[in-house]
Amino acid sequence: MLKILHIFSSFEIGGVQRRFQALCALQQKAGDTAKFQHTIISLDDNWQAAPLIKPFPYVKCHPIPTMGGGLLTRIRKIRQFLRENPHSLMVTYNWGSVEWMIANRFFPLLNAIHVQDGYGQEESGHEIFKRTLIRRFAYAPTPVIVPSKTLLHRINTVWKTPQAHQHYIPNGIDLMRFNGQSPLSRADFNIPETAIVIGTIAGLRAEKNIGRLITAFHTALKTAPNLYLLILGEGAEEKQLKSQVDQLGLSAQVTFAGNQNRPEDFIPLMDIFALSSDTEQMPLTVIEAMACSKPVAAPDIGDIKTMVSTKNTPYIQGTDAEALSKSLQTLAASTELRHGTGRKNQQKAQSHYSDIAMYQAWAKLYEKTSVQGRIP
Repeated sequence: MLKILHIFSSFEIGGVQRRFQALCALQQKAGDTAKFQHTIISLDDNWQAAPLIKPFPYVKCHPIPTMGGGLLTRIRKIRQFLRENPHSLMVTYNWGSVEWMIANRFFPLLNAIHVQDGYGQEESGHEIFKRTLIRRFAYAPTPVIVPSKTLLHRINTVWKTPQAHQHYIPNGIDLMRFNGQSPLSRADFNIPETAIVIGTIAGLRAEKNIGRLITAFHTALKTAPNLYLLILGEGAEEKQLKSQVDQLGLSAQVTFAGNQNRPEDFIPLMDIFALSSDTEQMPLTVIEAMACSKPVAAPDIGDIKTMVSTKNTPYIQGTDAEALSKSLQTLAASTELRHGTGRKNQQKAQSHYSDIAMYQAWAKLYEKTSVQGRIP
């Protein structure tokens, strides 16, 4: 059995955590339950996504080790933890886990993989130069997994990651799960049946910029007064966003539905799926919406424009509320356009985004790195 230690900056509910849950489910489906054993550490002690992985007996959550002190003290404590808790492989995720990779950089205690899914709000426009230098140092001898071509270009040209260590593994989903069927109805949320529902699924954090979507929605109402906005997610920005909705007089047309573990039940209630983030790479929610035959309106960031069907690309434009609102208004104006775009998206999701292919690629790299990595 390959024992894998996963270092998350947070185990809140998000795309990274949901993909991890999907990989665990696929491990079970493939009959590989005895092949990989996973231990998770959440560095901010946020275990919001823990219920997603509770069904899997080969996954356990480990309390965050006591750190404290300066960088050198933390590095020493990390190495002590790695010695006292032996694993075959360590997988770190995004910037928040970088100290663990640095701690294992010289005289490594185990093989490692780094996963870069994107950037926080502070690096939504460009990388912080100091962090770039640290990344070049920390990840130089380490395989790096990215889910998007945009990130692949970044680690090649900016991080200077050796070609042999670059691994592009696109996200995939269970297409049977996201089949457009739902046990829910709009009446469950007091949404009129005649409304055109714009929906989003995102953590209510600064980099997701739901305020931009609310502003775009408010503008779109001028030409499409029967619009309704359904927001799934929780986070630090929730109070501020609800205040924005109240100030714009939109309380009767906006629902905050909170965190939901079954997005496949909610996407079918939507007519248009929308994102408004400052930074994304290859968001799972876009693939899920495509699989449910929904058109997508979003900023032109990351790989989103190449992810959707050609028919959908005109609605992946700009990075501001005005561009997003225009996309929403155009899609809201035509039932035929929405349905036609949704069908093309569904076809592309079915042909390009298999979760089985994703799992096979991850499992292969887990095994290869544990055997052929830096540690004999």
